[in-house]
Amino acid sequence: MARGLLRFFAGDEADGSLGPLLIVTLLSTTAFAALWSYAGIWCVKGLHASPGTVGIVYAVDAVAAATAGYFGGRLSDRLGRRFMICLGWGGEAAAALALVAVGNRSYLGFALIVVAGAASGPGFAATNAIVADLVPENRREAAYATLRVVSNIGYAAGPPLAALAIVGGHWARLFIGSGIVGMASAVVAGTFLKAPSAERPSDDDSKAGNRAGAILRDAPFLLLLLSTLLAFIVYVAYENVLPIASVSYLHLPATTWGLLMIINPIVVALSQIRVTRAVQKVPPAQRLAGSLLLMGMPFLLLILSSSVAVIAVVICLFAVGEMVWVPTSQALAASLAPSRSRGAYMGAFGASGSVAWAIGPLAALSLLGAHGPAATWIFFACMGAVAGAAGGAASMLSTLRPRPVAKPAELVR
Repeated sequence: MARGLLRFFAGDEADGSLGPLLIVTLLSTTAFAALWSYAGIWCVKGLHASPGTVGIVYAVDAVAAATAGYFGGRLSDRLGRRFMICLGWGGEAAAALALVAVGNRSYLGFALIVVAGAASGPGFAATNAIVADLVPENRREAAYATLRVVSNIGYAAGPPLAALAIVGGHWARLFIGSGIVGMASAVVAGTFLKAPSAERPSDDDSKAGNRAGAILRDAPFLLLLLSTLLAFIVYVAYENVLPIASVSYLHLPATTWGLLMIINPIVVALSQIRVTRAVQKVPPAQRLAGSLLLMGMPFLLLILSSSVAVIAVVICLFAVGEMVWVPTSQALAASLAPSRSRGAYMGAFGASGSVAWAIGPLAALSLLGAHGPAATWIFFACMGAVAGAAGGAASMLSTLRPRPVAKPAELVR
């Protein structure tokens, strides 16, 4: 029954080489979605920090995650993906367990939050890279889409479980529960995850992989990084700015927003695989450009109306664009990466999103406070348009680049 339910959400990729990785992803996202959904609230209520202080902690956390993600990805090229996944999720779980002993020592609490965020960087980088290691190029978009479905199930399950854990103000139960489940994901990864052995790349691939500063000279990949950075700034609109604007400026009851926010993970969990299949015949450049326009432009509807129905429509349109954008951009990043530098490339790819989380909320919330919602929605629409143009250009340039041929990796325990 469980396998049939997973296949309903995730499709046929739920079976085969990705099976253990899907279990690891479900456990880790559930654990850490629970932790991060209440980390800011704990800082305010448990450590008596000001919202401004929490914002600074989150910015430092995002920079730490970006830096650790890139270097963790590079290390995964040398030490192996499985090792870095275990280190990432195990390290984040250890930091969560350590929060139990913080008490009123606010700086220790802030430091552990940053450590937890930094530990997640290598985990995400190695996960993105191992998908490309395990799955042939023509199936990668479906594989990344499957991984995203499972992630969204975890993201949907984590916050309600966290809410149950902290009933009565028992923060320790949240930290212990997140830490145990996070450790379980690391144990499953170390025990069951298949690790690809080193590939034997062609001479061109080997030179590209070992060349110092190869990423900085890779024009298509740099354009993709720019597109990803701007796209995640648009994502900030949904994740951070829309809830604040809805409650503070559009006078929406907080309880109503709580219902609206679950639309996205539900739509993604039910529709991601089907949307990915439906757009397969559309060229990747058009997919990237169109999906990012669909993520940014619907926010302009909120200038005309701020009703609950319009907000729900914006969230749904955003979700459709997001479902096309994420697996397409991940597959493009993996295809651009030389096989021997895949971890470094995917680490840089993930780091661009972390940088966006560091600068996006600060820029957008400052704009919201200074000029109001309308200017903010226009800003996000423009960011989506530029991100789409950069992503489309990256995809078109990638087709002009020679494609090295490497032997497929052999899988070992």
